[in-house]
Amino acid sequence: MSKKPSGHTRLIVGIGVAWLFDAMDVGMLSFVIAALHSEWQLSTVQMGWIGSVSSIGMAVGAILFGMMADRFGRKAILILTLLVFSIGSGISAFATSYGIFLGLRFIIGAGLGGELPVASTLVSESVP
Repeated sequence: MSKKPSGHTRLIVGIGVAWLFDAMDVGMLSFVIAALHSEWQLSTVQMGWIGSVSSIGMAVGAILFGMMADRFGRKAILILTLLVFSIGSGISAFATSYGIFLGLRFIIGAGLGGELPVASTLVSESVP
């Protein structure tokens, strides 16, 4: 007998997949930084800023998207954070300069930083 997954199961699986991609982004960043070091001849300070600007974006995203989720609803803002993260990640593959890449890493960080607390809250409010 085949049983359809419940809404709770779909929610948890969907958010789990989102977290998987977020973790992959954070984990792969060190390899990307190493490749960019040789491609763009980055200094150690510049390499450090790539990780730092991502973390700053995460802090800003957590605050802004958290407030937006309270006002506009968790599901809508969760989708928005995933779009911000995904579009920023996709565009970053075509970055032609260090400055553009830094700006995109901030945007990616904001999407990631907003997604984690909004998703956690959505799960805690939705699952018994």
